[in-house]
Amino acid sequence: MAIERIEKVASGNSEILKKFDQMPDKIQVKILKPILDDLSERLLLELRSRAPVDTGELSRSIESPKARKSKGAVVDIVGGKFYGRFLEFGTKYMTARPWVAPVMDGKGQQILDEFVDRIGKAIEGMD
Repeated sequence: MAIERIEKVASGNSEILKKFDQMPDKIQVKILKPILDDLSERLLLELRSRAPVDTGELSRSIESPKARKSKGAVVDIVGGKFYGRFLEFGTKYMTARPWVAPVMDGKGQQILDEFVDRIGKAIEGMD
C-alpha cells in the first residue's frame, strides 16, 4: 500500500522530482535532511501517542534516529520493545491491537504530500 502511495505522489509531481533528481547529491542531501528529520519527528510523536499503554515502555522505546544517507535518504522509526509486533499483528492467543498501520494509513499520505511539496518549495527557492 505504501509503495502505491509513493508512486501516486511521484507520478503527480514528476517535474519536481525530475528537477530534484538532476541536482548533485550534496544539494539533494542538504534539501532532504531537514525535511526528513522534521517529518520523521512528527510521525514518531504520532506513533508514540497511538502505542498501546500498559507501563508506557513501548511508547518510550519508539525512536527515530536522524535521517541518514545510504542509497538515497532513509528514515528509520524503531521500537525497542519486542512485543510491539505482537500487539500490532496479534498472536495465536491474542487478537491484534493495531497501532502502527492506522497511523501510517491516516498520516502516510499527508506526510508524503507534504514531503513532495516541501521539496518543490526548496527547489523553487534555489532558482
